[in-house]
Amino acid sequence: MYNIMFCCNDAVYKGILLAALSYRKYNKEAVTFHILTMNYEELNKNYICLTEEHRIKLEEILKEANPESKVIVYNCREAYLNALKGSQNNLSSYTPYTMLRLLADQYINLDKVLYIDTDVMIYNSLEELFNIDMGDYEYAGVRDYLGRVFINPRYINAGVLLLNLKRIRETKLFEKCLNALKVKKYSFPDQTVLNKFALKKKFLPTKYNMQHGFKKNCVIRHFCKTILWRPFYVVNIKQWEFERVHKVLHIHAFDDIFEEYNQITK
Repeated sequence: MYNIMFCCNDAVYKGILLAALSYRKYNKEAVTFHILTMNYEELNKNYICLTEEHRIKLEEILKEANPESKVIVYNCREAYLNALKGSQNNLSSYTPYTMLRLLADQYINLDKVLYIDTDVMIYNSLEELFNIDMGDYEYAGVRDYLGRVFINPRYINAGVLLLNLKRIRETKLFEKCLNALKVKKYSFPDQTVLNKFALKKKFLPTKYNMQHGFKKNCVIRHFCKTILWRPFYVVNIKQWEFERVHKVLHIHAFDDIFEEYNQITK
């Protein structure tokens, strides 16, 4: 059984739906999607929990590949407000939902889980990734395409993280991160504190979090903010922006999944 974690509100259900469709195409292993969510409408009217209707649809899709697959939703509102209510990072350029991953050790009773952002697509088997020996590493990830140049060569992108929850509980990594987010505002909140406070992190090949371009050995393509060099400009194109994925990023590897998504969402 594979275990994959998302943190989101219902507004980005489309991203998890596309991820589920891509998982089903390339992986037949039973999987549990662990989705951390919450209502936070006092901050933004669109900040509502993933709905039960959407949970059922995701589970239905995953069960088509393996009937043992399932989707579990965790309402983390109380724990989140206890930890970060009033934090300046609630009003950063990223939603509070990205910081829900720092509660994973409290809700997910596992030793290891793969966290992925909602703006990713799977393009290959995840077997090799899940079989990585984590030892005493707290997490494993890929260097950030921009951050390794502009911040630090060892700066890891938090969009795809193999989390060693057993070790994280021992080192109290998430607790340290939450405490830091209470008192200081960061441009890239949870990503920065995860990089800052980790005692030991494992660096993975680019294919596990391909943030720029596309190669056939890709396992996970992350549609995050990046730079196009010729001509030079910053783009932030998500996988559900099908036309821009084609015209700007020139990626057509997921067209059959995009078509199925259109049929489902009609």
